[in-house]
Amino acid sequence: MSLSGIGTACLLLWAAAPPNPLADMNAGVQAEQEGDSRRAAALFVQAIRESPGWTLPRIELAQVLLKVGQAPQAQQWAGEALRLDPSSPRAWHLLSQADEAVGDVAGAEAADTSAIKLRPDYFEAKQHLAQLYWNEGKKDPAIQLYVQLVAAKPQDTSLLALLATAEEEGGRVEAAEQALRTLSEIQPDAPAWHRRLARLLEGEGKTADAAEELDKLSKLSGAQKARRLRPLPPSKR
Repeated sequence: MSLSGIGTACLLLWAAAPPNPLADMNAGVQAEQEGDSRRAAALFVQAIRESPGWTLPRIELAQVLLKVGQAPQAQQWAGEALRLDPSSPRAWHLLSQADEAVGDVAGAEAADTSAIKLRPDYFEAKQHLAQLYWNEGKKDPAIQLYVQLVAAKPQDTSLLALLATAEEEGGRVEAAEQALRTLSEIQPDAPAWHRRLARLLEGEGKTADAAEELDKLSKLSGAQKARRLRPLPPSKR
């Protein structure tokens, strides 16, 4: 999808009805939800033309463009939104995603940092920034953010597993052990957590604790095997 194509579609829409930026904005959101990114973008452009000082259509347009792989244009519109309203956490987060997509990692980190300063509980921005930090080898700030994310969603096993991995690779073995113990408490029938915990405990020299986890793993494996081998009920024929 090109911006020229969006502009052409926008002109056709504009010619068909009198200006109504709020209606265009709402219709654009609906079109995006329905998966019609081209129409959504055209409607957001139209809303921008009808109401040049309105920030939200620029934010929505940046999101659509990012979704369809137009990262440089998304970067431009997120920047335009921030020029009008530098206090928008969502615009900063979209700019971070666009910056990363075009290879500006430092800009992406700075943008998500701004988003989190404005909205300290911005989960998506923290998650994105943590991944950026981790990819750049900045393990300590990444782990700090993962700890905050797990605190916000303590029952999220995927986050806990990610935290355990980050802590183990970052040399925080005791913290990784605690994360894995929490995982095995939340999902006691999941062999993976007992296996990972046993391996970690063996590395720490805690052989008795490791043996306990291996025993749990063995019992789980036996129970699963027994369920698979359960005899079939007799035929009624």
